[in-house]
Amino acid sequence: MSWVWVIGALFVCLIIAFVCHRLFHWRRVVRPTIHLDQLKTGDIVYSTPMGLTRSIFNIGGVQGTHAMMALRDDDGEVFLYHITGYHDDPIGNRKPHFTLARERLDDYKDDAHFSVFPYLGAPISTERFLNQVHANLKDYEFTTGFIGNYLKWVLLGIPNKERKKVCCGDLIYLCLVQLGIVPYRVDHWSDAMRFCQSSTPEMVPYQGLKGTYGPPHDLVV
Repeated sequence: MSWVWVIGALFVCLIIAFVCHRLFHWRRVVRPTIHLDQLKTGDIVYSTPMGLTRSIFNIGGVQGTHAMMALRDDDGEVFLYHITGYHDDPIGNRKPHFTLARERLDDYKDDAHFSVFPYLGAPISTERFLNQVHANLKDYEFTTGFIGNYLKWVLLGIPNKERKKVCCGDLIYLCLVQLGIVPYRVDHWSDAMRFCQSSTPEMVPYQGLKGTYGPPHDLVV
C-alpha cells in the first residue's frame, strides 16, 4: 500500500509541475526585447535554465536563478557584475567580478534564458561604479547559506543579519544600495532575490524599483 501512495504522490507532483510549467512558461512573444548592444550600466540582467527549474522559481516570484548587473565601460564594451560559486566560475572566484557579457551569453545561450530589468535613472559612469560599488563589495564572498536565511525570513519572519557572505541576488541588492537607487531595508535585504527579480509588477518587491526600472525585457544577442 505504501508504494501505491508513493507512486500516486509522484504522479500528482508531475501533474502539478506540468501545470505550473504551462502557467509560468516564458511568453517571449508578448514581452519587449532588448539587444545586448543596448545594455547600459545599472541594468539588472538575470538568467534561468530552460525547463522545469524556471517554473519552480517563478512560483516563488523569481524570474531567474542568477542575477547580474550590467556595466558598459567607456569603450562601449558590456560586462556583467556578479558573484558565483566554483561550479559556475572556472577560475574559482567566489568574490564579485566582471564577466564579458557576450562571452557569458555565448556560454549559456543553449541552456538558459536571459532577461533584463532596464535601468531608467540617470547615467552611471564606469568610474562611479568602480569606486562606489565594486570598491565596497569586492571582498564579499559567495555562499549557499542564503537558502537557509531566506527560508527563515519567509517561514519564521527572522531577518537576515548584515553579512559579507552573499548570493547573487544579495549582491545586486547591495549594488542598488551603494548606488543610492534604493535605501537599505532589512525586509528587502532578507528577500533580496525577489526584490531584484520579482515576476510581476503586482508583487511587493517590484514596487520598490518601480519608476527606476522598467518591466522585464527578453535579452537577444
